[in-house]
Amino acid sequence: MKSISRYAGTFQIVLNIGDITAIVATSYIKDYSEHFYTMYTAITGVLLISILLFFIAYRYSTCIQPYDTVLTKFIQVCINAYRSKKSYQQRERSYNLNEQPLSFLDYAKIVHHGQFQDRIVNDAKALVRTVIVFSLLIPYWIMYKIGRAHV
Repeated sequence: MKSISRYAGTFQIVLNIGDITAIVATSYIKDYSEHFYTMYTAITGVLLISILLFFIAYRYSTCIQPYDTVLTKFIQVCINAYRSKKSYQQRERSYNLNEQPLSFLDYAKIVHHGQFQDRIVNDAKALVRTVIVFSLLIPYWIMYKIGRAHV
């Protein structure tokens, strides 16, 4: 059985192709109003076909409950990192110059007397980076849509 995560990259590519196609199609519709009904009929047809394919594929897919998702563990990792950092700093008063400084969430790793495996902590760090990227994209897309609306 193939893992769901193997399809995440393909899903992202298809999602981006659909987004680019939608942006180009709506721009084309606004510029050439004589093809208005043709384009909207085509877009509606593609949407209905994709909904139909989703329901067909849903019958054959297997839903796997997440084992230990980062979303459920993130707060616990942060709390444990805070506690471990306090106790780690009390134990380790000497600082080695060759040692790289630890990030805040690294203190939740078992290596640094935390409670979580490296994989879970690294997933939490990736979640933080992802939230930062997507929070920066929100103002960009708002400004983009506002600029496109006034054209």
